[in-house]
Amino acid sequence: MLVSGDRKPRDIAVVIPRYKGTLAFICPALEALSIPFTTVITKEDKKTFNRTADTVKIITPHSAKGHEFPVVFMFGLDTLKAFDPTDVESVNVGRGGFVGATRAKDQLLITYTKHNSYLDILSTDETYVRRWLWPDQYDGVETNG
Repeated sequence: MLVSGDRKPRDIAVVIPRYKGTLAFICPALEALSIPFTTVITKEDKKTFNRTADTVKIITPHSAKGHEFPVVFMFGLDTLKAFDPTDVESVNVGRGGFVGATRAKDQLLITYTKHNSYLDILSTDETYVRRWLWPDQYDGVETNG
């Protein structure tokens, strides 16, 4: 998206329902690609948050409330325990994850390594949901063998 010029860093948010441990993966990956980013995790981050800065925003669902982005990557839904509508804690965690999904204006991309109940709920509308196995099934990516 960035290489093609279709999007600018300010157009993208990476929503992470759990930031402990997750930042250790995302931040170095963005740094390695020289992609500027801002973390919006703590209350202090939220106070100084500049939505218009030309950076990718790494943000929690709670911090994302009231903000929308053209592109949202949901990262880490597969780390949440299974959704149980009879468990109050599970419902609250689920709501947080779904708030992150609603922050996307144009594109919502959900990355995961294992399937879970949250992904089932988010993918029920087959009209608008497309699935790719990266990189094998993603258009425009050449793979070796």
